[in-house]
Amino acid sequence: MSNKKEQGLSRRSMIKGVLAGGAAAAAGVSRTSLADTTDIPPSQFDVAVIGAGLSGLAAALELSNQGKSVIILEARNRVGGRVFSFNSPGPFKSLTVDGGAEFIGDPQLRMMELTQRYDITPIPTLNEGRNIYYRRSRPAPFNAQGPFGAVPIDYGVFQLAIAQEALRAESKRFPVGQPWLHPHAERYDRMTFERWIIKHMVSSSARNLMRLFCSSLLSVHPSEVSALFMFHYVASAGHENLNGSPEALSNVEATLNGANIGGAQQYIVEGGSQQFAWALLQEFLTGMTSRPPGQHRYDESVLPDFDYNDERYFEGVPGTALQLQSPVRKVEHHLDTNSYTIHSDNKHVSAQQVVIALPPALIKNVEFYPPLPPGRMQLHDRMPMGAIAKTMTYYATPFWREQGLTGQVISDLSGDSGPIDVIYDNSPLPSAEQPDPPGVLIGFISGPAMRELDNLTNQVNAEQNGSGAFYQQVRQRCIQSLVKYFGEEAGEDYVVDFAFNRWDDEIWSRGGPTGIAVPGTITGYWQQHLRQPLGNLYWAGTETSDYWAGYMEGAVRAGIRAAQEALG
Repeated sequence: MSNKKEQGLSRRSMIKGVLAGGAAAAAGVSRTSLADTTDIPPSQFDVAVIGAGLSGLAAALELSNQGKSVIILEARNRVGGRVFSFNSPGPFKSLTVDGGAEFIGDPQLRMMELTQRYDITPIPTLNEGRNIYYRRSRPAPFNAQGPFGAVPIDYGVFQLAIAQEALRAESKRFPVGQPWLHPHAERYDRMTFERWIIKHMVSSSARNLMRLFCSSLLSVHPSEVSALFMFHYVASAGHENLNGSPEALSNVEATLNGANIGGAQQYIVEGGSQQFAWALLQEFLTGMTSRPPGQHRYDESVLPDFDYNDERYFEGVPGTALQLQSPVRKVEHHLDTNSYTIHSDNKHVSAQQVVIALPPALIKNVEFYPPLPPGRMQLHDRMPMGAIAKTMTYYATPFWREQGLTGQVISDLSGDSGPIDVIYDNSPLPSAEQPDPPGVLIGFISGPAMRELDNLTNQVNAEQNGSGAFYQQVRQRCIQSLVKYFGEEAGEDYVVDFAFNRWDDEIWSRGGPTGIAVPGTITGYWQQHLRQPLGNLYWAGTETSDYWAGYMEGAVRAGIRAAQEALG
């Protein structure tokens, strides 16, 4: 196919089948039985990409730009994966917030390149004023620009500083992307990060802060994750010319030789981070890198017939296609022709190559024939997702700023503090449409606190029922957290709106923010299986990235890398 892309989209009639209910219907998708379409020849493409998150979209665009015909198959009725933006459910309907991945920073080179390519505006995260450290049932404000930055002045801070220096030292010589080459890889991979914390710190204050560091990043307790994985996670928070560090990974700002190099929470994105997904999709289908006419942000309008295309199949320029709402159930390798047939609920595809852009915990739900090697299958069981939800609480104004607060909170969840352990100010900037915008606090619920909330209901998507008992309980507990941290001004009487996005019960994510490695996983499985191509199967997804695994940056990097491997 030609590399030159033309403008415009067309819709093609898709295979018709008998729609049936079942498990997929419970997930909000209509499923076509595979038996109903087996007698219809599959559509032909050079490459099939499974998953329309940032990683799959980046891979598809890279392949298409090199002349490959590509189809993207996606289980959800949208693109973006764990990147999901939505409008406020209440009075601020024009305000877009992020229910999933949100922050970007200067050390994340690919994401900063995308902001320029698509004219997406990063907004600096508020970091001037005082943060709050909630410990032993008391809020303790501290200067965000103080000597320890986002680390509060606390009894154990000096032990924590020594431990952070040990992490920093590991990062400087760490084999990023190849952690199994670390000289002590076997020992660190057998060790949990909790054991490392106990070994390096005596103070309970220091240990609690380091546990918060872990749970805020991975949404698991440090007893659940390999120490080697954590070292790699820290070391990868940079790029080829910059060593990662604990500060770059967890802070709004980080410094190197006295200069601010930015951090993972440096910016939020005006209009929401899912714009990156819609923009990548638009360029893939049309070659265009500017917003659709009359639109101030990228959204589903990049697909002109999105609202009335019941088949959820979209074609762009020749050789590009997207199939939404069609989970892949089976990947069949034909040894005689060295080709693949990909069976999804609403589309069967024949391809010479397959890029799989799913987290390991979801790949195990896909049947492969012939079966994958035992090591590859076992890897999927050893990289579970963290337990996480995200809350958005709206107030008439960002009242905390009048108190000199940044809105940033870290909490040990002591006493009756409620479930939110990390908070950021997500308030929009004034605009012509909204000269007096509301105050918005985003909160994270992770690890044991999230599992406790999950146990309140067995119902999937229970949080979407605003009048339901589960939603009301979660709302009450979350506002309780905010009152403990910010005082009575954060109470129910002052809450204008509330939204809650639970990733644990999202059937095509099963948690977040990323897949972790339990002890023994890296040295036992990563070198041979994490991203090593298997014939013409290639592995993308943020978990497979060298730098910034678990972040949007890692997703884009991994997609480009997998595409380049497929291109040879």
